[in-house]
Amino acid sequence: MFEWLYIGLGYMLGWFSDITGGSYALALLLYALVFKILFLPFSIKQQKNQIKMALLAPKIELIKAK
Repeated sequence: MFEWLYIGLGYMLGWFSDITGGSYALALLLYALVFKILFLPFSIKQQKNQIKMALLAPKIELIKAK
């Protein structure tokens, strides 16, 4: 079912390994860095939502108390 994803990620890891001179440790580091950068916008949005919820928490507690 997710075979296309596994194949694509495998090729990407192999490509990173080629770039880093065959070092899988550096390839994995680069792999992790790319995914961290790709998911950064989602992380920022999640943090903003958590801040909003923290600001609303006292109001929510007042409503629950009623």
